[in-house]
Amino acid sequence: MKTKPRIVEVQTEYDTPNTPPDCYRTADLPLAAYLRCQGVHLRSIHLVGRRAFFVFENGEYCIEMARNWANEDDCEVSGPVYSRELSKLKALAAKGSF
Repeated sequence: MKTKPRIVEVQTEYDTPNTPPDCYRTADLPLAAYLRCQGVHLRSIHLVGRRAFFVFENGEYCIEMARNWANEDDCEVSGPVYSRELSKLKALAAKGSF
């Protein structure tokens, strides 16, 4: 069973968290929502001041999906699903807890 992602509070804006080698980290909310639509498990959210960094498992797959996203290749997702994931991530980052 997968665990819920956890939020880690980081003290200063210069003190960015280390990302495990098998993970992928992004501060791009739309990309994070796209990765969730692709079924990638959100491992944690790191807060740096008001900025949220989303950490996903399966780093190699995320890199491939991020390239597709950037190049607009094979990025088809359901609009309602994407909107729901975007709202969820936004709320999680704003709340600071699960």
